[in-house]
Amino acid sequence: RQQKPPRGAASSLVIAADNSHARLAREAESSHAAAAAMRIDSKMAAALGFFLISMALGMSVLNGVHMAAMSPKPPPRQLGKLNFKMSLMPLLRRQAPTFDISLGDYKFTRNPEDQLDFSEFLSSLSPTAREFLNLQETPGNVLNSSNLMIPGRKIWVVTTASLPWRTGTSVNPTLRAAYLLRLTPAASVTLMVPWIEAIDQCKVFGSHKFTSREEQEKEIRRWLRRDAGMGDVANRLKIMFYNGRYHPDYGSIFPVEDMLALVPQGEADVAVLEEPEHLNWFHPETPEYWRKRFNHVVGIIHTNYLEYTKGYTGGVYKKYILYVLNRWLVPAHCDKVVKLSGVLQRYSTYKEEVSNVHGVRSDFLKVGDAAPRRGFKKDFYFIGKALVAKGLPRLFELMEILKNSTTPTTFHVDAFGSGPDEKKIEEMAGSKDLDVSFHPGIDHLQLQDHKTMVNPSTSEVLCTTTAEALAMGKFVVCPDHPSNAFFKQFPNCLMYNSTAQFRKQIRYAMSHDPIPLEGETRRKLTWEAATERFIQAAQVTDRVAALSWQDDYGASFHTWLGKGKKGNAVRRLAGAAPL
Repeated sequence: RQQKPPRGAASSLVIAADNSHARLAREAESSHAAAAAMRIDSKMAAALGFFLISMALGMSVLNGVHMAAMSPKPPPRQLGKLNFKMSLMPLLRRQAPTFDISLGDYKFTRNPEDQLDFSEFLSSLSPTAREFLNLQETPGNVLNSSNLMIPGRKIWVVTTASLPWRTGTSVNPTLRAAYLLRLTPAASVTLMVPWIEAIDQCKVFGSHKFTSREEQEKEIRRWLRRDAGMGDVANRLKIMFYNGRYHPDYGSIFPVEDMLALVPQGEADVAVLEEPEHLNWFHPETPEYWRKRFNHVVGIIHTNYLEYTKGYTGGVYKKYILYVLNRWLVPAHCDKVVKLSGVLQRYSTYKEEVSNVHGVRSDFLKVGDAAPRRGFKKDFYFIGKALVAKGLPRLFELMEILKNSTTPTTFHVDAFGSGPDEKKIEEMAGSKDLDVSFHPGIDHLQLQDHKTMVNPSTSEVLCTTTAEALAMGKFVVCPDHPSNAFFKQFPNCLMYNSTAQFRKQIRYAMSHDPIPLEGETRRKLTWEAATERFIQAAQVTDRVAALSWQDDYGASFHTWLGKGKKGNAVRRLAGAAPL
Protein backbone atom coordinates (compact mmCIF):
# COMPACT_ATOMS: atom_id res chain seq x y z
CA ARG A 1 0.00 0.00 0.00
CA GLN A 2 1.35 3.44 -0.94
CA GLN A 3 2.43 5.35 2.10
CA LYS A 4 0.94 8.81 2.53
CA PRO A 5 3.39 11.63 2.59
CA PRO A 6 3.69 13.48 5.88
CA ARG A 7 1.67 16.63 6.39
CA GLY A 8 3.08 19.55 4.42
CA ALA A 9 5.08 17.28 2.11
CA ALA A 10 2.68 17.73 -0.81
CA SER A 11 3.09 21.49 -0.77
CA SER A 12 6.87 21.02 -0.50
CA LEU A 13 6.85 18.73 -3.57
CA VAL A 14 4.80 21.30 -5.49
CA ILE A 15 7.26 24.05 -4.56
CA ALA A 16 10.20 21.81 -5.48
CA ALA A 17 8.57 20.96 -8.80
CA ASP A 18 7.92 24.63 -9.45
CA ASN A 19 11.53 25.46 -8.60
CA SER A 20 12.74 22.67 -10.87
CA HIS A 21 10.61 23.93 -13.76
CA ALA A 22 11.79 27.48 -13.12
CA ARG A 23 15.40 26.34 -13.09
CA LEU A 24 14.94 24.40 -16.32
CA ALA A 25 13.22 27.39 -17.88
CA ARG A 26 16.10 29.65 -16.84
CA GLU A 27 18.67 27.18 -18.18
CA ALA A 28 16.77 26.89 -21.47
CA GLU A 29 16.53 30.66 -21.70
CA SER A 30 20.24 30.95 -20.95
CA SER A 31 21.17 28.33 -23.59
CA HIS A 32 18.94 30.06 -26.15
CA ALA A 33 20.62 33.37 -25.35
CA ALA A 34 24.07 31.79 -25.65
CA ALA A 35 23.12 30.18 -28.97
CA ALA A 36 21.75 33.50 -30.21
CA ALA A 37 24.92 35.27 -29.13
CA MET A 38 26.98 32.62 -30.91
CA ARG A 39 24.91 33.08 -34.08
CA ILE A 40 25.41 36.83 -33.82
CA ASP A 41 29.15 36.37 -33.29
CA SER A 42 29.33 33.93 -36.22
CA LYS A 43 27.47 36.36 -38.50
CA MET A 44 29.63 39.21 -37.30
CA ALA A 45 32.76 37.13 -37.84
CA ALA A 46 31.71 36.31 -41.40
CA ALA A 47 30.83 39.94 -42.09
CA LEU A 48 34.13 41.10 -40.63
CA GLY A 49 36.04 38.58 -42.75
CA PHE A 50 34.49 40.02 -45.90
CA PHE A 51 35.00 43.55 -44.58
CA LEU A 52 38.70 42.90 -43.86
CA ILE A 53 39.33 41.73 -47.41
CA SER A 54 37.40 44.70 -48.82
CA MET A 55 39.42 47.10 -46.65
CA ALA A 56 42.70 45.56 -47.83
CA LEU A 57 41.63 45.93 -51.47
CA GLY A 58 40.64 49.55 -50.91
CA MET A 59 43.87 50.40 -49.10
CA SER A 60 45.96 48.70 -51.82
CA VAL A 61 44.19 50.66 -54.55
CA LEU A 62 44.61 53.92 -52.58
CA ASN A 63 48.30 53.15 -52.17
CA GLY A 64 48.73 52.53 -55.90
CA VAL A 65 46.79 55.66 -56.88
CA HIS A 66 48.74 57.79 -54.37
CA MET A 67 52.08 56.54 -55.70
CA ALA A 68 50.94 57.10 -59.28
CA ALA A 69 49.91 60.66 -58.44
CA MET A 70 53.41 61.35 -57.09
CA SER A 71 55.07 60.24 -60.32
CA PRO A 72 56.94 63.00 -62.15
CA LYS A 73 56.30 61.20 -65.43
CA PRO A 74 52.99 60.23 -67.02
CA PRO A 75 52.05 56.51 -67.08
CA PRO A 76 53.59 54.67 -70.04
CA ARG A 77 50.18 53.85 -71.57
CA GLN A 78 46.75 55.44 -71.59
CA LEU A 79 44.54 54.12 -68.80
CA GLY A 80 41.09 52.88 -69.73
CA LYS A 81 38.10 51.31 -68.04
CA LEU A 82 38.66 49.41 -64.79
CA ASN A 83 37.25 45.86 -64.79
CA PHE A 84 37.26 43.53 -61.81
CA LYS A 85 36.05 39.92 -61.74
CA MET A 86 36.13 37.50 -58.84
CA SER A 87 35.26 33.81 -58.88
CA LEU A 88 34.09 32.26 -55.60
CA MET A 89 34.02 28.69 -56.96
CA PRO A 90 37.48 27.84 -55.52
CA LEU A 91 35.96 28.30 -52.03
CA LEU A 92 34.12 25.02 -52.58
CA ARG A 93 37.54 23.37 -52.93
CA ARG A 94 38.78 25.07 -49.74
CA GLN A 95 40.90 27.49 -51.79
CA ALA A 96 41.06 31.28 -52.11
CA PRO A 97 38.99 33.06 -54.76
CA THR A 98 40.38 33.79 -58.24
CA PHE A 99 40.75 37.46 -59.18
CA ASP A 100 40.97 39.03 -62.65
CA ILE A 101 41.67 42.75 -62.87
CA SER A 102 42.18 44.89 -65.97
CA LEU A 103 42.72 48.62 -66.29
CA GLY A 104 42.93 49.58 -69.94
CA ASP A 105 45.84 47.59 -71.37
CA TYR A 106 47.01 46.39 -67.94
CA LYS A 107 45.92 42.94 -66.87
CA PHE A 108 46.52 41.06 -63.67
CA THR A 109 45.32 37.62 -62.50
CA ARG A 110 45.68 35.79 -59.22
CA ASN A 111 45.06 32.05 -58.91
CA PRO A 112 43.93 30.23 -55.72
CA GLU A 113 47.48 29.04 -54.96
CA ASP A 114 48.82 32.60 -54.88
CA GLN A 115 48.74 35.05 -52.01
CA LEU A 116 46.16 37.81 -51.98
CA ASP A 117 48.50 40.52 -53.31
CA PHE A 118 47.80 43.17 -55.95
CA SER A 119 51.12 44.99 -55.75
CA GLU A 120 52.37 43.58 -59.09
CA PHE A 121 49.35 45.01 -60.88
CA LEU A 122 49.48 48.35 -59.07
CA SER A 123 53.22 48.67 -59.66
CA SER A 124 52.66 48.85 -63.43
CA LEU A 125 50.68 52.08 -63.11
CA SER A 126 53.74 54.37 -63.05
CA PRO A 127 57.54 54.30 -62.89
CA THR A 128 57.34 55.76 -59.38
CA ALA A 129 55.24 52.84 -58.17
CA ARG A 130 57.80 50.37 -59.54
CA GLU A 131 60.51 52.41 -57.86
CA PHE A 132 58.81 52.06 -54.48
CA LEU A 133 58.75 48.26 -54.74
CA ASN A 134 62.52 48.32 -54.25
CA LEU A 135 63.43 50.50 -51.27
CA GLN A 136 67.14 50.26 -52.15
CA GLU A 137 66.45 52.44 -55.24
CA THR A 138 63.95 54.83 -53.67
CA PRO A 139 65.20 58.44 -53.90
CA GLY A 140 64.93 60.82 -51.01
CA ASN A 141 66.76 61.97 -47.90
CA VAL A 142 67.15 59.76 -44.83
CA LEU A 143 65.10 61.10 -41.93
CA ASN A 144 67.03 61.92 -38.76
CA SER A 145 64.35 60.12 -36.76
CA SER A 146 65.40 56.85 -38.45
CA ASN A 147 69.16 57.36 -38.00
CA LEU A 148 70.22 55.18 -35.05
CA MET A 149 73.78 56.53 -35.13
CA ILE A 150 72.78 59.98 -33.87
CA PRO A 151 74.11 60.30 -30.29
CA GLY A 152 71.64 60.23 -27.41
CA ARG A 153 68.95 58.00 -28.92
CA LYS A 154 66.79 55.99 -26.49
CA ILE A 155 66.08 52.58 -28.00
CA TRP A 156 63.49 50.03 -26.87
CA VAL A 157 63.71 46.42 -28.08
CA VAL A 158 60.32 44.75 -27.47
CA THR A 159 59.90 41.00 -27.95
CA THR A 160 57.50 38.12 -27.32
CA ALA A 161 59.75 35.72 -25.36
CA SER A 162 62.45 35.86 -22.72
CA LEU A 163 65.40 33.85 -21.46
CA PRO A 164 65.82 31.22 -20.13
CA TRP A 165 63.48 30.10 -22.92
CA ARG A 166 66.03 29.30 -25.66
CA THR A 167 63.91 30.27 -28.63
CA GLY A 168 64.82 32.62 -31.50
CA THR A 169 62.50 35.39 -30.34
CA SER A 170 64.21 35.52 -26.93
CA VAL A 171 67.90 34.96 -27.79
CA ASN A 172 68.15 37.16 -30.91
CA PRO A 173 66.36 40.25 -29.50
CA THR A 174 68.47 40.03 -26.32
CA LEU A 175 71.65 39.99 -28.38
CA ARG A 176 70.33 42.75 -30.66
CA ALA A 177 69.68 45.01 -27.66
CA ALA A 178 73.15 44.28 -26.26
CA TYR A 179 74.94 44.97 -29.55
CA LEU A 180 72.96 48.17 -30.16
CA LEU A 181 74.15 49.35 -26.75
CA ARG A 182 77.73 48.37 -27.58
CA LEU A 183 77.96 49.67 -31.17
CA THR A 184 75.78 52.81 -31.25
CA PRO A 185 76.09 56.11 -29.31
CA ALA A 186 72.63 55.54 -27.80
CA ALA A 187 71.94 57.12 -24.41
CA SER A 188 70.09 53.95 -23.33
CA VAL A 189 68.81 50.63 -24.66
CA THR A 190 65.89 48.89 -22.93
CA LEU A 191 64.94 45.26 -23.47
CA MET A 192 61.19 44.76 -22.93
CA VAL A 193 60.22 41.11 -22.34
CA PRO A 194 57.14 39.22 -21.06
CA TRP A 195 56.69 38.16 -17.44
CA ILE A 196 54.61 34.99 -17.01
CA GLU A 197 53.19 33.53 -13.80
CA ALA A 198 54.17 30.21 -12.17
CA ILE A 199 51.67 28.03 -14.06
CA ASP A 200 52.97 29.30 -17.42
CA GLN A 201 56.61 29.13 -16.32
CA CYS A 202 56.18 25.38 -15.82
CA LYS A 203 54.97 25.04 -19.42
CA VAL A 204 57.62 27.28 -20.99
CA PHE A 205 60.70 26.82 -18.77
CA GLY A 206 59.92 23.30 -17.52
CA SER A 207 59.58 24.41 -13.89
CA HIS A 208 58.66 27.37 -11.69
CA LYS A 209 62.01 29.13 -11.93
CA PHE A 210 61.31 32.67 -10.75
CA THR A 211 59.23 34.09 -7.93
CA SER A 212 60.00 37.69 -8.88
CA ARG A 213 60.95 39.72 -11.92
CA GLU A 214 64.24 40.66 -10.28
CA GLU A 215 65.28 36.98 -10.26
CA GLN A 216 64.61 36.61 -13.98
CA GLU A 217 66.43 39.87 -14.70
CA LYS A 218 69.52 38.49 -12.93
CA GLU A 219 69.32 35.36 -15.08
CA ILE A 220 69.23 37.42 -18.30
CA ARG A 221 72.26 39.46 -17.20
CA ARG A 222 74.11 36.29 -16.16
CA TRP A 223 73.47 34.76 -19.61
CA LEU A 224 74.83 37.89 -21.34
CA ARG A 225 78.01 37.77 -19.25
CA ARG A 226 78.70 34.03 -19.26
CA ASP A 227 77.19 32.62 -22.49
CA ALA A 228 77.27 35.63 -24.82
CA GLY A 229 80.57 37.09 -23.56
CA MET A 230 79.09 40.60 -23.24
CA GLY A 231 80.07 41.54 -19.71
CA ASP A 232 80.74 45.13 -20.84
CA VAL A 233 77.02 45.79 -21.49
CA ALA A 234 75.32 43.20 -19.25
CA ASN A 235 74.91 45.64 -16.37
CA ARG A 236 74.22 48.76 -18.50
CA LEU A 237 71.32 47.21 -20.44
CA LYS A 238 67.93 48.22 -19.04
CA ILE A 239 65.35 45.44 -18.67
CA MET A 240 61.59 45.95 -18.29
CA PHE A 241 58.81 43.35 -18.05
CA TYR A 242 55.22 43.42 -19.29
CA ASN A 243 52.52 40.95 -18.24
CA GLY A 244 52.11 38.05 -20.66
CA ARG A 245 50.23 34.77 -20.87
CA TYR A 246 51.30 31.55 -22.57
CA HIS A 247 48.89 30.15 -25.17
CA PRO A 248 49.63 26.38 -25.46
CA ASP A 249 47.73 25.94 -28.76
CA TYR A 250 49.97 28.52 -30.44
CA GLY A 251 53.09 27.79 -28.37
CA SER A 252 53.49 31.55 -27.87
CA ILE A 253 53.27 34.27 -25.23
CA PHE A 254 50.80 37.12 -25.82
CA PRO A 255 50.78 40.47 -23.96
CA VAL A 256 47.82 41.01 -21.63
CA GLU A 257 48.37 44.67 -20.77
CA ASP A 258 48.96 47.98 -22.52
CA MET A 259 52.73 47.99 -23.10
CA LEU A 260 52.77 51.60 -24.27
CA ALA A 261 51.50 52.71 -20.86
CA LEU A 262 54.70 51.28 -19.32
CA VAL A 263 56.99 53.52 -21.39
CA PRO A 264 57.69 56.93 -19.79
CA GLN A 265 56.76 59.78 -22.13
CA GLY A 266 60.28 61.21 -22.32
CA GLU A 267 61.81 57.80 -23.10
CA ALA A 268 59.72 56.95 -26.20
CA ASP A 269 62.24 57.54 -29.00
CA VAL A 270 63.00 54.40 -31.07
CA ALA A 271 61.07 51.13 -30.80
CA VAL A 272 62.25 47.84 -32.31
CA LEU A 273 59.27 45.47 -32.40
CA GLU A 274 60.38 41.87 -32.70
CA GLU A 275 57.37 40.18 -34.34
CA PRO A 276 55.16 43.30 -34.61
CA GLU A 277 52.17 41.28 -35.85
CA HIS A 278 52.38 38.97 -32.82
CA LEU A 279 52.68 41.91 -30.41
CA ASN A 280 49.69 43.76 -31.91
CA TRP A 281 47.11 41.18 -32.97
CA PHE A 282 45.11 41.86 -29.81
CA HIS A 283 45.71 45.58 -29.37
CA PRO A 284 44.36 47.07 -26.12
CA GLU A 285 41.47 49.54 -26.18
CA THR A 286 43.64 52.64 -26.28
CA PRO A 287 43.84 55.44 -28.87
CA GLU A 288 47.66 55.27 -28.80
CA TYR A 289 49.70 53.06 -31.09
CA TRP A 290 53.45 52.54 -31.54
CA ARG A 291 54.01 55.00 -34.40
CA LYS A 292 52.06 57.69 -32.59
CA ARG A 293 54.00 57.28 -29.33
CA PHE A 294 57.55 56.76 -30.70
CA ASN A 295 59.61 58.89 -33.09
CA HIS A 296 60.62 55.82 -35.12
CA VAL A 297 59.38 52.22 -35.08
CA VAL A 298 61.08 49.27 -36.81
CA GLY A 299 59.34 45.90 -37.05
CA ILE A 300 61.34 42.69 -37.53
CA ILE A 301 59.38 39.71 -38.90
CA HIS A 302 60.66 36.39 -37.51
CA THR A 303 57.91 33.84 -38.15
CA ASN A 304 55.81 32.66 -41.09
CA TYR A 305 52.49 32.60 -39.23
CA LEU A 306 50.57 31.91 -42.45
CA GLU A 307 52.17 28.46 -42.59
CA TYR A 308 51.33 27.77 -38.94
CA THR A 309 47.71 28.92 -39.44
CA LYS A 310 47.12 26.37 -42.21
CA GLY A 311 47.45 23.58 -39.64
CA TYR A 312 44.53 24.79 -37.49
CA THR A 313 40.81 24.12 -37.93
CA GLY A 314 39.58 26.24 -40.84
CA GLY A 315 43.20 27.23 -41.50
CA VAL A 316 42.69 27.43 -45.28
CA TYR A 317 40.36 30.40 -44.74
CA LYS A 318 42.04 31.81 -41.62
CA LYS A 319 45.29 32.04 -43.59
CA TYR A 320 43.85 34.66 -45.92
CA ILE A 321 42.11 36.57 -43.14
CA LEU A 322 45.42 36.66 -41.24
CA TYR A 323 47.20 37.74 -44.42
CA VAL A 324 44.87 40.74 -44.82
CA LEU A 325 45.07 41.58 -41.10
CA ASN A 326 48.88 41.53 -41.20
CA ARG A 327 48.93 43.65 -44.36
CA TRP A 328 47.46 46.63 -42.58
CA LEU A 329 48.34 46.26 -38.89
CA VAL A 330 52.11 45.78 -39.40
CA PRO A 331 52.64 48.98 -41.46
CA ALA A 332 50.08 50.71 -39.22
CA HIS A 333 52.38 50.22 -36.23
CA CYS A 334 55.79 50.37 -37.99
CA ASP A 335 57.68 53.03 -39.95
CA LYS A 336 59.93 50.32 -41.45
CA VAL A 337 59.41 46.56 -41.80
CA VAL A 338 62.43 44.23 -41.98
CA LYS A 339 61.83 40.66 -43.16
CA LEU A 340 64.51 38.08 -42.41
CA SER A 341 63.95 36.36 -45.77
CA GLY A 342 61.83 36.58 -48.90
CA VAL A 343 59.73 33.56 -47.92
CA LEU A 344 57.50 35.80 -45.80
CA GLN A 345 54.32 37.47 -47.05
CA ARG A 346 54.32 41.05 -48.35
CA TYR A 347 53.44 43.56 -45.65
CA SER A 348 53.95 46.89 -47.40
CA THR A 349 54.92 47.86 -50.95
CA TYR A 350 56.98 50.83 -49.74
CA LYS A 351 58.02 50.15 -46.13
CA GLU A 352 59.47 46.65 -46.20
CA GLU A 353 62.98 45.37 -46.88
CA VAL A 354 64.52 41.87 -46.82
CA SER A 355 67.66 41.69 -44.71
CA ASN A 356 69.19 39.12 -42.39
CA VAL A 357 69.67 41.19 -39.25
CA HIS A 358 70.61 38.19 -37.09
CA GLY A 359 74.15 37.14 -36.27
CA VAL A 360 75.90 34.16 -34.74
CA ARG A 361 77.41 34.10 -31.25
CA SER A 362 81.19 34.40 -31.05
CA ASP A 363 81.63 30.94 -29.49
CA PHE A 364 80.42 29.29 -32.73
CA LEU A 365 82.92 31.35 -34.74
CA LYS A 366 85.75 30.34 -32.38
CA VAL A 367 84.95 26.68 -33.08
CA GLY A 368 85.10 27.47 -36.82
CA ASP A 369 88.50 29.15 -36.42
CA ALA A 370 89.91 25.98 -34.84
CA ALA A 371 88.21 23.56 -37.29
CA PRO A 372 91.04 23.41 -39.93
CA ARG A 373 93.57 22.42 -37.23
CA ARG A 374 91.23 20.05 -35.40
CA GLY A 375 89.68 18.33 -38.43
CA PHE A 376 86.48 16.28 -38.51
CA LYS A 377 85.89 12.68 -37.39
CA LYS A 378 82.30 12.18 -38.59
CA ASP A 379 80.37 13.03 -41.74
CA PHE A 380 76.66 13.95 -41.92
CA TYR A 381 74.17 15.09 -39.30
CA PHE A 382 70.80 16.81 -38.91
CA ILE A 383 69.77 18.95 -35.94
CA GLY A 384 66.32 20.36 -35.20
CA LYS A 385 63.04 19.66 -33.45
CA ALA A 386 61.58 16.22 -34.13
CA LEU A 387 58.71 17.52 -36.26
CA VAL A 388 57.55 16.19 -39.61
CA ALA A 389 57.44 19.76 -40.92
CA LYS A 390 61.17 20.28 -40.26
CA GLY A 391 62.21 18.37 -43.38
CA LEU A 392 63.40 14.93 -42.23
CA PRO A 393 60.77 13.08 -44.34
CA ARG A 394 62.12 14.89 -47.42
CA LEU A 395 65.68 13.89 -46.46
CA PHE A 396 64.54 10.26 -46.17
CA GLU A 397 62.98 10.45 -49.65
CA LEU A 398 66.24 11.74 -51.14
CA MET A 399 68.32 9.12 -49.31
CA GLU A 400 66.01 6.37 -50.59
CA ILE A 401 66.24 7.62 -54.20
CA LEU A 402 70.06 7.74 -54.03
CA LYS A 403 70.18 4.31 -52.41
CA ASN A 404 68.01 2.66 -55.09
CA SER A 405 69.51 4.44 -58.13
CA THR A 406 71.59 2.66 -60.80
CA THR A 407 74.73 4.16 -59.22
CA PRO A 408 73.85 3.92 -55.51
CA THR A 409 75.05 6.56 -53.07
CA THR A 410 74.61 5.75 -49.39
CA PHE A 411 75.67 7.71 -46.34
CA HIS A 412 75.08 7.67 -42.59
CA VAL A 413 73.18 10.51 -40.86
CA ASP A 414 73.10 11.29 -37.15
CA ALA A 415 69.75 12.98 -36.41
CA PHE A 416 69.66 15.11 -33.22
CA GLY A 417 66.38 16.44 -31.90
CA SER A 418 63.45 15.89 -29.57
CA GLY A 419 59.79 16.53 -30.21
CA PRO A 420 56.27 15.16 -30.55
CA ASP A 421 56.95 13.35 -33.85
CA GLU A 422 60.03 11.37 -32.72
CA LYS A 423 58.42 7.94 -32.97
CA LYS A 424 56.74 8.66 -36.30
CA ILE A 425 60.01 9.92 -37.83
CA GLU A 426 61.97 6.89 -36.60
CA GLU A 427 59.34 4.57 -38.10
CA MET A 428 59.62 6.39 -41.44
CA ALA A 429 63.37 5.84 -41.55
CA GLY A 430 62.98 2.21 -40.46
CA SER A 431 60.40 1.44 -43.15
CA LYS A 432 62.85 2.63 -45.83
CA ASP A 433 65.79 0.77 -44.22
CA LEU A 434 67.95 3.91 -44.13
CA ASP A 435 71.25 4.36 -42.30
CA VAL A 436 70.05 6.92 -39.73
CA SER A 437 70.83 7.07 -36.01
CA PHE A 438 68.52 9.08 -33.74
CA HIS A 439 69.72 11.06 -30.71
CA PRO A 440 68.00 13.40 -28.21
CA GLY A 441 68.21 17.16 -28.64
CA ILE A 442 71.64 18.63 -27.96
CA ASP A 443 73.38 22.01 -27.88
CA HIS A 444 74.62 22.59 -31.43
CA LEU A 445 77.94 23.83 -30.09
CA GLN A 446 78.76 20.29 -28.91
CA LEU A 447 78.64 18.83 -32.44
CA GLN A 448 82.17 19.80 -33.43
CA ASP A 449 83.25 16.44 -34.90
CA HIS A 450 80.71 16.33 -37.76
CA LYS A 451 81.79 17.80 -41.12
CA THR A 452 78.46 18.31 -42.92
CA MET A 453 75.01 19.39 -41.78
CA VAL A 454 72.14 18.31 -44.04
CA ASN A 455 69.15 20.63 -43.71
CA PRO A 456 66.34 19.88 -46.20
CA SER A 457 63.76 22.07 -44.39
CA THR A 458 61.94 24.82 -46.29
CA SER A 459 59.52 25.72 -43.47
CA GLU A 460 61.94 28.12 -41.75
CA VAL A 461 62.09 31.86 -42.35
CA LEU A 462 65.85 31.91 -41.74
CA CYS A 463 67.40 28.79 -40.26
CA THR A 464 69.58 29.62 -37.24
CA THR A 465 71.27 26.19 -37.23
CA THR A 466 72.43 26.71 -40.83
CA ALA A 467 74.17 29.96 -39.84
CA GLU A 468 75.70 28.24 -36.78
CA ALA A 469 77.00 25.30 -38.85
CA LEU A 470 78.64 27.65 -41.38
CA ALA A 471 80.18 29.63 -38.51
CA MET A 472 81.61 26.38 -37.12
CA GLY A 473 83.43 25.82 -40.42
CA LYS A 474 81.20 23.01 -41.71
CA PHE A 475 79.58 22.20 -45.03
CA VAL A 476 75.80 22.72 -45.19
CA VAL A 477 73.74 20.87 -47.81
CA CYS A 478 70.40 22.65 -48.20
CA PRO A 479 67.77 23.39 -50.90
CA ASP A 480 67.99 26.47 -53.11
CA HIS A 481 65.05 28.24 -51.49
CA PRO A 482 64.20 31.88 -50.54
CA SER A 483 64.67 31.03 -46.86
CA ASN A 484 68.32 30.14 -47.63
CA ALA A 485 69.08 33.08 -49.97
CA PHE A 486 71.42 34.78 -47.46
CA PHE A 487 73.60 31.65 -47.19
CA LYS A 488 74.14 31.35 -50.95
CA GLN A 489 77.15 33.68 -50.74
CA PHE A 490 79.15 31.28 -48.53
CA PRO A 491 81.41 28.77 -50.34
CA ASN A 492 80.67 26.01 -47.80
CA CYS A 493 76.92 26.21 -48.47
CA LEU A 494 76.17 23.46 -50.99
CA MET A 495 72.73 24.10 -52.50
CA TYR A 496 70.57 21.86 -54.65
CA ASN A 497 67.28 22.14 -56.52
CA SER A 498 67.02 18.59 -57.86
CA THR A 499 67.82 15.03 -56.83
CA ALA A 500 70.80 14.98 -59.19
CA GLN A 501 72.23 18.11 -57.60
CA PHE A 502 71.63 16.67 -54.13
CA ARG A 503 73.67 13.60 -55.08
CA LYS A 504 76.42 15.81 -56.50
CA GLN A 505 76.65 17.94 -53.33
CA ILE A 506 76.66 14.89 -51.04
CA ARG A 507 79.53 13.33 -53.01
CA TYR A 508 81.41 16.62 -53.00
CA ALA A 509 81.09 16.86 -49.20
CA MET A 510 82.33 13.28 -48.86
CA SER A 511 85.52 13.92 -50.83
CA HIS A 512 86.42 17.51 -49.86
CA ASP A 513 87.10 19.58 -46.75
CA PRO A 514 85.34 22.87 -46.00
CA ILE A 515 87.07 26.12 -46.94
CA PRO A 516 88.24 27.99 -43.80
CA LEU A 517 86.21 31.11 -42.99
CA GLU A 518 88.30 34.23 -43.35
CA GLY A 519 88.03 37.98 -43.64
CA GLU A 520 84.78 39.51 -44.83
CA THR A 521 83.14 36.10 -45.40
CA ARG A 522 83.56 35.28 -41.70
CA ARG A 523 82.53 38.77 -40.59
CA LYS A 524 79.15 38.55 -42.39
CA LEU A 525 78.06 35.94 -39.83
CA THR A 526 78.93 38.08 -36.79
CA TRP A 527 76.50 40.10 -34.70
CA GLU A 528 78.60 43.19 -35.44
CA ALA A 529 77.81 42.85 -39.18
CA ALA A 530 74.17 41.97 -38.43
CA THR A 531 73.81 45.13 -36.31
CA GLU A 532 75.27 47.24 -39.14
CA ARG A 533 72.77 45.69 -41.55
CA PHE A 534 69.97 46.46 -39.12
CA ILE A 535 71.00 50.11 -38.71
CA GLN A 536 71.03 50.44 -42.49
CA ALA A 537 67.69 48.65 -42.95
CA ALA A 538 66.02 50.77 -40.24
CA GLN A 539 66.47 53.96 -42.23
CA VAL A 540 63.47 55.68 -43.86
CA THR A 541 63.53 58.41 -46.51
CA ASP A 542 61.24 61.41 -46.61
CA ARG A 543 59.71 60.04 -49.83
CA VAL A 544 58.59 56.85 -48.06
CA ALA A 545 57.41 58.75 -44.97
CA ALA A 546 55.11 60.81 -47.21
CA LEU A 547 53.10 57.66 -47.90
CA SER A 548 52.47 56.81 -44.24
CA TRP A 549 49.29 58.91 -43.92
CA GLN A 550 47.11 55.94 -44.90
CA ASP A 551 48.65 53.77 -42.15
CA ASP A 552 47.35 56.19 -39.50
CA TYR A 553 43.83 55.29 -40.60
CA GLY A 554 44.77 51.62 -40.44
CA ALA A 555 46.00 52.00 -36.85
CA SER A 556 42.81 53.79 -35.80
CA PHE A 557 40.70 51.12 -37.48
CA HIS A 558 42.70 48.35 -35.78
CA THR A 559 42.04 49.93 -32.37
CA TRP A 560 38.31 50.25 -33.14
CA LEU A 561 38.18 46.65 -34.39
CA GLY A 562 39.43 45.28 -31.06
CA LYS A 563 36.59 46.74 -28.98
CA GLY A 564 33.53 44.97 -27.58
CA LYS A 565 31.67 42.37 -29.64
CA LYS A 566 33.69 43.24 -32.74
CA GLY A 567 36.87 42.37 -30.88
CA ASN A 568 35.46 39.03 -29.74
CA ALA A 569 34.36 38.22 -33.30
CA VAL A 570 37.87 38.93 -34.60
CA ARG A 571 39.39 36.81 -31.83
CA ARG A 572 37.02 33.98 -32.73
CA LEU A 573 38.14 34.26 -36.37
CA ALA A 574 41.77 34.09 -35.27
CA GLY A 575 41.12 31.05 -33.08
CA ALA A 576 41.62 32.88 -29.77
CA ALA A 577 39.25 32.95 -26.82
CA PRO A 578 36.89 35.96 -26.55
CA LEU A 579 37.57 38.41 -23.74
